[in-house]
Amino acid sequence: MKRWDILEKIESEFNFWKKFVNSEFDELDLKIVIALREDGRMSDSELAEMFGVSVSTVSRRRTAMMKKDYLKIVGLLVLQNVGLACADVFVELSKNAGSREIKEFINELQNYPQIYEIVQYIQKPEILIRVFEKDMVSIFHFTKDLLKDRDIIENYSVREVIKSPKLFDQPIIKYGD
Repeated sequence: MKRWDILEKIESEFNFWKKFVNSEFDELDLKIVIALREDGRMSDSELAEMFGVSVSTVSRRRTAMMKKDYLKIVGLLVLQNVGLACADVFVELSKNAGSREIKEFINELQNYPQIYEIVQYIQKPEILIRVFEKDMVSIFHFTKDLLKDRDIIENYSVREVIKSPKLFDQPIIKYGD
């Protein structure tokens, strides 16, 4: 993403985010977060130039947000761009499942590299597991082997993900752009 595109994105989203995180972030913090969300490889010197502040100011702010666990810069494999199949697995938990059993189950799920997200809901005992594999057949086999014969599970369904426009359809940024 080009610099002016990032500045345009910051401008369009700044007021939206400000009403949610006003007490934790000032204007510069919020602009740094939005810019890094668009291009996590931006250096402190690029951010400083973009916002008209010193490199040490940006570095200090970014580091403080990272130490508080407000900001995490991670590498994200764009699964659909490398030909991997993705699915959402909706798991309905047994009404008799205790909180300790649920916690143990979630902890176990975290050990599988093909599970990239686990979402627990409060309204009803359900868990969403986001899975990737080389193809849907492999996802179905993995899911069946993972979830079969578990007393904690009432039912589950697997839904193939064909597109995730908000997250994975972001343009891929190439060095030098």
